[in-house]
Amino acid sequence: MTAPIAWEGAEWPPRRWQAEALPVIMDGLRCRQAGLVCAVMGAGKSLLQAELVRMATRNLRGRVIVVCVPTQRLVRQLSTTFAARLGEERVGQYYGRKKQLRDVIVTCNPSLPKLQAQLSGEAREVALCVVDEAHRSEAASVRDVIPDLNPSCLVGFTATPFRSVPRETVSLFNTVFYRYTIEDAVRDRVLVPPRVEAWKGGLGVPIDSACLAMMEEHARGPGIISATSIDDAEAYASWLTGKGWPAEAVHSKLSTAEQDDRLERLRLGELRAVVHVSLLAEGVDLPWLRWLCLRRNVQASVRFLQEVGRVLRVQREPDEALGPKTEGLLLDPHLLLGRFGWTTPEAIGKALEEAAEAEAAERVAAQELRQKKVEEAVALDVLLRCLEQIRDGLQAAGMVESIAHRDSGWQLAPVSLRQVEAVKKASKLTRHVPKQWRAPLRALAKVPWAMTKGQASTLLDVLYAGSRWARNRAQRTNEPPWYLQWSPGLLSIEDAPSEEECKAVTRLGNRSKRREARASA
Repeated sequence: MTAPIAWEGAEWPPRRWQAEALPVIMDGLRCRQAGLVCAVMGAGKSLLQAELVRMATRNLRGRVIVVCVPTQRLVRQLSTTFAARLGEERVGQYYGRKKQLRDVIVTCNPSLPKLQAQLSGEAREVALCVVDEAHRSEAASVRDVIPDLNPSCLVGFTATPFRSVPRETVSLFNTVFYRYTIEDAVRDRVLVPPRVEAWKGGLGVPIDSACLAMMEEHARGPGIISATSIDDAEAYASWLTGKGWPAEAVHSKLSTAEQDDRLERLRLGELRAVVHVSLLAEGVDLPWLRWLCLRRNVQASVRFLQEVGRVLRVQREPDEALGPKTEGLLLDPHLLLGRFGWTTPEAIGKALEEAAEAEAAERVAAQELRQKKVEEAVALDVLLRCLEQIRDGLQAAGMVESIAHRDSGWQLAPVSLRQVEAVKKASKLTRHVPKQWRAPLRALAKVPWAMTKGQASTLLDVLYAGSRWARNRAQRTNEPPWYLQWSPGLLSIEDAPSEEECKAVTRLGNRSKRREARASA
């Protein structure tokens, strides 16, 4: 097979930075480095990814290329870009019910573990793994699975260098292959300069009327308006239509097909605007947008700066009716940009870079919190299963009575306040428990509120059994420790929960104590 020539036959010639970045990335991958490509939003990362993947397909020898992205919408969007460059027969989608194992597989982060398991089961090796939106790679579905994929080469793409945030840990990558800043993008005309129009109509005008007046004066071509909620978006779109300004709402309650249909009608000019809640914060690529109305009075800057950045994307194919896109119009009725000092293209550019970095930090922090909660919930389940094993052992030794007579509805009911207090008082009895079981029982004793009535009763049975043995041992010195009376081999030290699982459950209990202390202060 003849080696492909970079960018040969591409519909568009590469931008300067794309042409520069490709050989740098390939050299880094040949040296087995795991690197990042940091390019500002709208720079054309997807086209560079498509060309990189195309070059990598020349020597697959039965292996596959895996590309992972955060959302299903981006799977569809990126696979379309790849198929246009490589051919539909070589590009597969992997999410939900779609399980297309082809030379290039585009998957979303939540589906990556299933894809890895299937590839492993079929003994398929991964030649290259591309991680889009790499600042999300600390999610367990990415960070813990990619090493199991064991790709020969690994590269990540992100809109921010993500190196100056203290909490940043993009642990899969060890270097930056290429960096392309917003200043570079404006200089190269990859992004259009912003034009800000603030409200000048005076005080006392309702925001809906002010926005319509600004749109009638300044807006030309397709645009988008921000709303505070789904109901607000629907109501304002209906109000605009009644005023002779055809508009529709786009939000999460609509199907993907309905959202795409309304956006296409906007692009074709059948609608003059769409009203959205969070569309532009989800990675949607709409370079044909000409203007944005910041109708939603937000306090946090990152959210609307995401929207601003997407309206500044260059439209590579000029619109015949509207002509080339030379600027991105920002209608600012609340003076949001002025409030933060973002009134010049330079200031907006700097703010966009800072917003991208802040967004990445927030996502990692949120993922860490979500992952911690998941780990704690799983650990709690492990410790509760361990508790049942201990009780079974005591019952087999005749040291606690059977619970078969207890009503199952009672066992599954939420723990009572009386039981919570009893567990707190009995928690000191864990000192009589065998050493290998002491940590999990102490951890459980800190979270009685997380148990059912049956589980709390089981914990009390175990703690009281140890206490009875301790009280009587002085009178029966020849009796072996109580836990050695269990059925031989029922439990072993390997069955004990890990130290990490015990610590995870302890964190739950410590947070509960802090909440109680604040409530009583």
